[in-house]
Amino acid sequence: MLSDNWLNITVNPQIKSPKKNLDSTSYYLKNVKHYSSSASAIALCGIKFFFEHTLHRDWPTLSFVRAPRENKLPVLLSPEEVQRVLHAVRLPRYRVCLTTIYSCGLRLKEGTHLQVPDIDSSRLILHVHRGKGAKDRSVPLPQRTLELLRQYWKTHRNPIWIFPAPGRGGIGMSTAQEPMPRSNVQQAFKLALKQSGIHKRASVHTLRHSYATHLLEAGVNLRVIQQYLGHNSPATTSIYTHLTVKADAMAIDSINTLMPELADIFRLYGQKYRAQFGNRMLPSHLKAMWDIEHCRTEALGGHVYVCEDCKQSHYQYHSCQNRHCPKCMNDWAEIWLQKQTDLLLPTHYFLITFTLPDELRDLARSNQKLFYDLLFKTSSQALVELAADPRFVGGAIGRIGVLHTWARDLAFHPHGHYIVPGGAISEDQTKWLPSHKRFFVHVKPLSRLFRAKFYAALKKINSLISFSPRYGKRIGW
Repeated sequence: MLSDNWLNITVNPQIKSPKKNLDSTSYYLKNVKHYSSSASAIALCGIKFFFEHTLHRDWPTLSFVRAPRENKLPVLLSPEEVQRVLHAVRLPRYRVCLTTIYSCGLRLKEGTHLQVPDIDSSRLILHVHRGKGAKDRSVPLPQRTLELLRQYWKTHRNPIWIFPAPGRGGIGMSTAQEPMPRSNVQQAFKLALKQSGIHKRASVHTLRHSYATHLLEAGVNLRVIQQYLGHNSPATTSIYTHLTVKADAMAIDSINTLMPELADIFRLYGQKYRAQFGNRMLPSHLKAMWDIEHCRTEALGGHVYVCEDCKQSHYQYHSCQNRHCPKCMNDWAEIWLQKQTDLLLPTHYFLITFTLPDELRDLARSNQKLFYDLLFKTSSQALVELAADPRFVGGAIGRIGVLHTWARDLAFHPHGHYIVPGGAISEDQTKWLPSHKRFFVHVKPLSRLFRAKFYAALKKINSLISFSPRYGKRIGW
């Protein structure tokens, strides 16, 4: 940490005035190494200890030299910027972890070290054990965050950790004994911050600052926020002080507004969006927007339920039952996911993605049924044909295909995902032929085969759509 000149103090008796060395060291730490004030203070304290306890020399200058304390304001992100960053996180484990850190005001270590018993779903409370200063506290858990945590935990079902450390290739999470490394979460946040186009010097801890600021702007009492953050302050009582029900209810409502649902976004901006782009939207899209926007509201009516014992009545609005509604289809999605989980084989799996080039997307959007059918048929044929080659797997494979038509930034981006077991059944159906551990088939031959099959299919249907076969050869697949 110190410059080489300080070593000369003990070995070179010719140096009579070490004050010059102190000046040069201070300049070196601040302007060359760019140390913070706290790091510079640690360096100067080390020098003072060296003089007084090792050299037994009295140097009064060190009693007056102190690096000035810097009073910096924390970097903050607006709610819109926070959502942009979270949507830019690619892997679900990092996206759910960062969402939990923001919506609960956690520190990075508190977020990555969450355990299954820490979540009280019945009371919507998150217990933080041994936070900074070995202090425990409880914070409200938004309903949306609870649903995200449940969905993510079902992907690994680790009995201890909510965010277990992933092994090579993301496997082994169900039996991991350690939580997810904090450095991985920091790298994922920095990458998402860059991809979202936000040029602030933000870090994962910025989400915690933003959480407190957004609650304060929403009208939450400052003492409530201090308890949620676990801060010590002379103006507050101990961390276990119970708050009033009214203050808790107001805080929880404000936290939930930071995690809006799709229906809330449609109600706020749907009318303006349809006024600008409604003439270009498909009738099915308009119906889906209307259903989600009016789901469980008075527009769809409801039922009156009466208790036979106490005679109290309760009115329940009808749901839209649209298959695109996240509220209505959440239970059905979990049932479908459980059925697919029951079909899993005791082997490793691969995720294989096929996508259409940019040049064909406008044409695909005008002929969706036709292009989606071609996408799945040609990609499935290419995958089966190449996997049957003895140079790769050499047998019949299983697969589950899912169509995605939009990217995270809501740009039209049709592509298909296949979940493929890492192996195949031999031709005589008597042997299991495992694939390579690190890849299923080579990417280049698979992409060439898929491109050739899709191009050949486009040439056959050229009479149905306005497409030039020569144009297909110039497309950058």
